[in-house]
Amino acid sequence: MLRRRGVARTRPWAVRIAQAACERGSGIAAGGYAPAKKSPAIVLELEAGVWAGVGCWAGRGERWTRFTVPIAYDLRYNTAVRPALGANQVSRAAVLAVAGARAGYAEHATGRHCRPTNERLAADTGLSVRTVQRADAALRLLGVATEVLRGRQRTRVERLASWRVGDRGRGWASVWALHDDAALARAITALSPHPEGSLSKNSLSCSSPLTTSRRPTGAGRRGAKRRASPDSGGTGLAAAWRRDPHAPPWARRHSVHAWAGVLAAPAAHGWVPQDLDALIADWA
Repeated sequence: MLRRRGVARTRPWAVRIAQAACERGSGIAAGGYAPAKKSPAIVLELEAGVWAGVGCWAGRGERWTRFTVPIAYDLRYNTAVRPALGANQVSRAAVLAVAGARAGYAEHATGRHCRPTNERLAADTGLSVRTVQRADAALRLLGVATEVLRGRQRTRVERLASWRVGDRGRGWASVWALHDDAALARAITALSPHPEGSLSKNSLSCSSPLTTSRRPTGAGRRGAKRRASPDSGGTGLAAAWRRDPHAPPWARRHSVHAWAGVLAAPAAHGWVPQDLDALIADWA
């Protein structure tokens, strides 16, 4: 028999029912009509160590929804998600909608203990349950969410215990952790250098080599290598961003060619200067 994960504490139900009966009897004897206190709901408790190796989100739910998930989708969907989903693709808008709905059910400080049902997420987003399931799979493949406990049907004992406290559910929802991705965070940090005095220690200097490599040594290889031509898309995005009145002042400290290599990947995904400004505002 397969071992189930998660434990529902059903044994104390008799104590709770007895306490409710005593409180109800005391109210009637005193001539009051206040209803008995509602017994606490049965919950599925997680096993010890279930969060081992699972990260947290760093900037609360709004940053995870508006920053982490969209960037992960733009950079990784074609390579990490599309081949795995096959014919069951999911749109960017659907993934962001489900991510926003899930973030509202997660623990505010860590992004853990997110356990809404698929039906609840479908009602919140207006999408079908199947689309919600595909969006969940995309979040997992993008590396920004982890399903730490897969949902399952309740056992007969668990259903009876739940019914006694007014819970008519017949299953347990999956438990998710919403988190950042370390590799993605490093890439975005390199993409958006901060002005002096910020918490980030990464900086981009005009003297840093961007497109050249070390000169080869040895006889017969004394000729200097040609500098690689800047990426055309990155050059266009860099020029437009430096002209944007909303761009931060430190963006103009570096030339268009210096920014071209850094902005090549965002330009390939159709980014515009407003996207860069929003990215930096969310990251700050």
